[in-house]
Amino acid sequence: MSIKRAALLVLLAAVMALTWVQAGREARVYEYSILSPKVEAKDTQIEQPKEGTGAEEPAQQQEEQAKEPKLTPLGELLKSLTGKMEEMSTAVGAWGLTAYTPGTAFTDGAGGSAAGLLRGVGGGVLYPAPVLTAGRHIYIEEIEAGAHVAVLDEKLALDLYRIGDPVGRKLMIGEHAFTIVGITRRHRGVGDQDATWAQVPLKALDKANIQTTMLTVAMQPLPGAGAYAALSQGISQWRPGGTFDSLPKEIYRARLPLRLLLCVGGLLLVALTLKLTGRYARRLVEGSRLRLQTRYANRMLPEFIGKGLLIALLYALNLAAIFFLLQELIAPVYVFPEWVPAILVEPKEIEKTFWTLRAQQTGLVALRTPRVLRLHFLHRVMAAACALAAAALMKPYHRLWDAVHGQ
Repeated sequence: MSIKRAALLVLLAAVMALTWVQAGREARVYEYSILSPKVEAKDTQIEQPKEGTGAEEPAQQQEEQAKEPKLTPLGELLKSLTGKMEEMSTAVGAWGLTAYTPGTAFTDGAGGSAAGLLRGVGGGVLYPAPVLTAGRHIYIEEIEAGAHVAVLDEKLALDLYRIGDPVGRKLMIGEHAFTIVGITRRHRGVGDQDATWAQVPLKALDKANIQTTMLTVAMQPLPGAGAYAALSQGISQWRPGGTFDSLPKEIYRARLPLRLLLCVGGLLLVALTLKLTGRYARRLVEGSRLRLQTRYANRMLPEFIGKGLLIALLYALNLAAIFFLLQELIAPVYVFPEWVPAILVEPKEIEKTFWTLRAQQTGLVALRTPRVLRLHFLHRVMAAACALAAAALMKPYHRLWDAVHGQ
């Protein structure tokens, strides 16, 4: 193998290892994304009852209505979502909600402005928290109460305030002020359309009447509960028309090309070891025949038994390796059962399964979170690296095969 080819393989191995690690850092949750409900304009005018019409409401009823304000569309959605999560409590361990609004205009209240991604968080915190450089993260109590607090990334802080530690200052979103409580290290992923971002409680956005673009429900499944089918069907009944994504499946998919490369490469190596095992077995048999010409067979019986057991062991190891590799090769079918046609040998069923899978990936309208987009990108990187590695290994393998075959 030439030095250039070896260097290329080392580089590709590093890329595949890095991609594998990056994919594994994502949270193993299920996501269901829908369009955000439209924010209704707040009506400050109070309708007074007309006199003499008999339409006056009792004072007690008016007091009860004053104590129970009308819920906003987002409030109604959160109420129904809480009820749905209680229904699916046998499959869901925890859940959270994130609202995404790309291209949001942020100001510092003194003339500085910048645009970035606005994230509103609600419910439980299921994603890994970014590394802080100053301040703190938003407390759960602040998320539940809808406090006007915010966490920014370093770049947004520098763009607005020209300092990396503006904790305690005000961030303006429209006409509403949010107190900055934390600054995180800047980390823009491949799934992030905006270069900067700010995170605030979702209920605070609802109180401020700020429109969001997309809502994503994150669900942490309970192990061994058959959560995928139960959650995908249950959450789709809650709000039909959304996009359901399984991050564990997407992580597995991102790593799948490397699994395929290792399994196929392992089978090719086993083909070489079988060739070598057969050649070694023939040499042992030929050597024993020659020695039978000068020695008695009964004295060589222990030697025959030992050589026979050795040959059997070598073949058993090769067969075990083939069984293990084939088992690993078909293992993705258990993760993606939708890949298997109803009738394996029926062309119509194969075609139907193919177009069903393509329709899932090429829908005209699909909502994707930054994490799903990032995993899709890592899958493409892994597939390209594995294809290049396979092409680079073909020539050395053929040379090794010719060397073994020519011995």
